[in-house]
Amino acid sequence: MRSSPFSINAEVVEFSLDVRRYDRAPALSSEERSALSRVIRQLSEGKAASPFVGWPQLHRLLVPLLDLCHQLRVEERETSRSLTPFFVEMHQRGVSFWGWSEAEWIESIGLTRRACQQHHGNPSYLPRMEFLAAAYLFGGFSNFSVFPKNSISFARLANDVFGEEFLTSVMEQVQPLFLAWGYAFSSGYQRSLRQAISLAFLVNRSPRLEDLSADLLKMLQTQAPVAHLRQSYTLLLRALVELGMLEATGGSLPEFVKSPQQYDTVNIAPEWVDWCFRWQRLAVHHSAKERYKYVLVLLKVGRWLAHAHPDITSPTQWTTELALDWVATVTSLLRIGDYCSNSERLHFNEKKGNPLRPATQHQHIVAVRTFFTDLQDDPFHLPRTFDPGRALRAPKPLMRLLEPNPRDIDPLLWARLVHAAHHLCEEDFAGKCYYPLALVRALALLWCYGALRVNEILRLRVGCIRWQREDVIVAETGEQLPKENTCFLTIPFDKGTPAFSKAINAVVGKALNEWEALRPQQPRLLDPKTNEAVDLLFMYRGRQIARSYINKILIPLLCNRAGIPTSDEQGTITSHRARATIATLLLNAPEGMTIWEMMQWLGHHNVNSTQHYVRRNQQRVAVAYTRAERNSLLIEALVETKADSPGSVKVYYVLGDDGLCSNPEWATCIYRLACRKCPFFIPQEQAKQIRSRDGIKRFLEVVELTEEEKRAAQEDIQKIEENLEQISQSPPPDSLHQRPKGKKVRGVPLQVLNMPFHPTT
Repeated sequence: MRSSPFSINAEVVEFSLDVRRYDRAPALSSEERSALSRVIRQLSEGKAASPFVGWPQLHRLLVPLLDLCHQLRVEERETSRSLTPFFVEMHQRGVSFWGWSEAEWIESIGLTRRACQQHHGNPSYLPRMEFLAAAYLFGGFSNFSVFPKNSISFARLANDVFGEEFLTSVMEQVQPLFLAWGYAFSSGYQRSLRQAISLAFLVNRSPRLEDLSADLLKMLQTQAPVAHLRQSYTLLLRALVELGMLEATGGSLPEFVKSPQQYDTVNIAPEWVDWCFRWQRLAVHHSAKERYKYVLVLLKVGRWLAHAHPDITSPTQWTTELALDWVATVTSLLRIGDYCSNSERLHFNEKKGNPLRPATQHQHIVAVRTFFTDLQDDPFHLPRTFDPGRALRAPKPLMRLLEPNPRDIDPLLWARLVHAAHHLCEEDFAGKCYYPLALVRALALLWCYGALRVNEILRLRVGCIRWQREDVIVAETGEQLPKENTCFLTIPFDKGTPAFSKAINAVVGKALNEWEALRPQQPRLLDPKTNEAVDLLFMYRGRQIARSYINKILIPLLCNRAGIPTSDEQGTITSHRARATIATLLLNAPEGMTIWEMMQWLGHHNVNSTQHYVRRNQQRVAVAYTRAERNSLLIEALVETKADSPGSVKVYYVLGDDGLCSNPEWATCIYRLACRKCPFFIPQEQAKQIRSRDGIKRFLEVVELTEEEKRAAQEDIQKIEENLEQISQSPPPDSLHQRPKGKKVRGVPLQVLNMPFHPTT
C-alpha cells in the first residue's frame, strides 16, 4: 500500500466503559428481585423511589448504569429519572439487562420516538438514547438497519460512545482530501459524511479508519436508506484507498455477473434451468456479458416451453420441429414482455406488447443456436438429435432487415449541434452545473468530433492527447499542415480492439488539454477492462462521470442550445448516432476517407462493421461511377419486342438499383440527374415486373456526357449540385421531346447482347 499523504491518528481509542469489569450475570438473585419489587411498588403508589444508591442489593446493576449516565453526560439531578425505565424493564422481564435479547432491546429503544413513548408510558421523558447506548455497550447490539431512516442520530450515538472530539479530528484529517477532489464540503456534506463515518465505526465496533474494510463499507452502502449516505460511503471507500488503508478494487460487480440464485427461474423446468447455468459456467469462450444476455433469452425459452410445450423439460428432448417452432414464434408471435421475469416486465413496461425489433429477434435465435451448438460439443456431449446450424438459422426476410442502415443525423441539424458545443456557456444550464464548464465543453466537443463509443469516452485517460512535434507536408499536394493543427487521441482497449491512436480535430485536443489543466487531483480507479489502476480523464469529486450523462444531460442540453428537437425521423438523438453521422460525413467529403481508412479510424476489425455506420452519398457514387466509366459509358436498356397497339416498341433504360426510365429519348434528356422526380421514372418494384415479361431483350448503349456532366465528373461533386440547381428551375418533362430533324444524336445505335435474359425471381 502507498503511504498516506495525511497524518491519520492511528492511536487505539478504547471504549470509555470496559464491560469486562462488571458482573454480567443475566439472572437476577432473590435479593435483587425483592429490591426491584419494592422499588416498583413505591413507583406504582405514586411515591418517589428512594435513591437507587441506597439499595445495596441493586449495586451490581446500578454501577454500570451510573457509568453509562456519566458517559452520556447526564446531569446528576436527572440520573434517577434516566435509570428508572431500566429497573422497570428488568422487573417486568425477570432478567437483568445483561441477558436481554436483541428483540427486547429494540422494544425498549422503540423503532420510532412514538413507539418508545407508548412503550414506556411517559410523554414527558423519552429514554431512547440511553437504551440505545446501553444496548450497544452492554448488549452488543449493532443491528441499526431495523430503524426507519432518520429515526436515529448515529453521529450523536458515536459522539457518546467514542468521544465527540475524536470524531471531529477524524473529519478534519480526511476533509483536505475531499477538498482536493473538488468538493466544496458544505455543511450538508459534512453532516452526511460524519453520519456515515459514525455508523461505520459503530457497526465495526472500532473508531479507527484503519480497521474499516471494503466489504463493510459496501454493505453499509447497500443498506443505507437515503442517497446522500450511499454517496458518502462511496467517497469514504475511495478516500481510504487513496490514503493507502485499503487496496483498490474494481468497484461493484457489473450487472452481468450474477449467481444462479439471483435469476428469476419461477415456472421454468428445473432441468432446463440446470442446463442453462451449467452452460453459462463452462462456455468460457464467450464473454461474461454475452453469456449473461444469452441466459436471459434461454430462461425466456424455458417459460415459453412451460406454456407451449410443457412436456419438454430438457435440451435432450429438442428436435428440428421444436427448433423451427421457436424460430416461428420469435419472428411472428413474440412481443416485448412475453415470457419475461417480473423485473424485466417492469423494465419494459412502456413498450410492453410492441413487436420485437429485427435485431432482437435475431439475438433470440442466435442465443438458442449458440446454446445447442455448444451443448453438442465438449464438455457437454448432448446427443445430436438435430442440426442447430440449419434448424435455428435466421430466415432470409429477417436477415434482409438487418442489412446496414446507418442512423446518421441530418447534416444541417448536426452542424447546429456542433456550433452549440463550441459555444456552451454557464447560461445554457437550467440550474447550477454540477460539473465544471471546461469538463462539459471538452466532453461535448469530443462527442461531436471523436466518433467514440460512450464506454471509450468514459475510459479515456489523462494524457490521451498527443500533439504532432513538427509540421507535416502532404506528399500528394505539397500542402503543409502546422503541428499545432494536428493531434492524436489515444483510445484504450475496448471490445477486443487493442489500444490505438487516431487523428482528431485540434479543437478537441485543445479542449481536453484545457480540462486536464483545470482537473483537480483525483483518485486512481481500476479500469474494468484491463484491471489496472489508471487516472481517468473525465472524473470529478472522486467519481467518474455517469454513463448516462451524455445521453440524458449533455445531448438534450446541446439540442436546446441549438434549437432543435431531441429526436428526428430515425428516433432519439443518442451518443452512438454521432458515430454514424461523423463517419458518413468523413466518407462523403470531397476528399474524404476510403472505407478501409474509416474502418481503422473507427477501430473496427473488418469493413462489414464499418458499413453499419456509413451512408454513401448517392451523388458521390454517381460521380465515382462516371469517372470510372468516362471513356466508355455503357448504359443498359430493356426493349420490349412486342409492339403495342399503335405499333411502337417500348424502351426502358436501367438506372441502377433505383429503377427504370421509360423515356426512349433518355440518351438526349436534359433531366438525367433528376430522374426520381420525372414522370417517366419507374420505381424498383414495378421495374421487377417489367423485367419478368416475355419478349424483353437487354441492350447496351454508349451515351456521351454533356460538357456540364464532364466538368462535374472531372472537377468536383459541387458541380453536380450546381447543375441540379439549374435543372430545378426548368419544369419536368410531361411528354416526349422530339428531336429536330438533322440534330446530332447524343447516343449511338443499340447493340443486342449475345446472351439470353433470365428474369430474376
